[in-house]
Amino acid sequence: MSKVIKFLIFCGAIVAVVLFMTFRNHSSVDQNQMTYSVDDKALSTSIEKIMKDNPRINMSVSIFDLQTHRRYHYGETASFDVASVGKLVTATTLLIRIEANQLSLNDKLDGVPISELLRRMIVESDNDAWLKLNTRVLTHDELNYTAYQLGLTSYQSSSNTVTSDDIALLLAKIAQQKLFDSEHTDLLLSLMRQADMRNFIVKATPEGAEIYHKGGYLADRVHDASIIHKGDRSYVLVIFSKARSGSYDYQKGSQIFAAITDATADAFFTE
Repeated sequence: MSKVIKFLIFCGAIVAVVLFMTFRNHSSVDQNQMTYSVDDKALSTSIEKIMKDNPRINMSVSIFDLQTHRRYHYGETASFDVASVGKLVTATTLLIRIEANQLSLNDKLDGVPISELLRRMIVESDNDAWLKLNTRVLTHDELNYTAYQLGLTSYQSSSNTVTSDDIALLLAKIAQQKLFDSEHTDLLLSLMRQADMRNFIVKATPEGAEIYHKGGYLADRVHDASIIHKGDRSYVLVIFSKARSGSYDYQKGSQIFAAITDATADAFFTE
């Protein structure tokens, strides 16, 4: 089968997923939506103060309330080079192809099952596994097409750039099981639960909360994208941060991430 035909089949699978998501969204309204609230003013005041107090760091913070579907954004609105956070788009595209029966987790690449490459990419943030999946299993066209169809209009595979808002949207769709069946959703979440880079959002997550995340860093930046759940409340928190000049102060960055994580936890989990 030619690459063109395979790609057209893949595009059809994406369209089918999007249509199914749209139907389900319109047919399953959350009747308890209005019972949840967030102190918007307190949340905004806290996060904006953190940003003001750290002018050497360019930040973009996106939050998605998984009960009310309300979205919040603070700071930079432009796309960032997202480092290993971009592996979430690869994982999503891969699992969509698997659900379309175009691939299997048991298929092997250089003797290594795709399931193991996926695990290495998400849990260990293995760049070699990411490169193999991006170039030998998937293509830049497939990655861009998937992102666009799912509403991630800022994503560019070749430059690995995207906004924090679009990553928050992707995690919201994953958390709400809008992209895959329960088996593949649980698989990805289980890998995110084990993922490395635990000194940022994970470290500051309140006791008793469950967190699923993917972090990424370069010499001048740290990013972390997470789904946080406790009791009957859950939300997505995405923090992008980049030094305005020079290298990144990881210790200071960890403190900033902790402060933002604390502020969102106070807003969502305080009764």
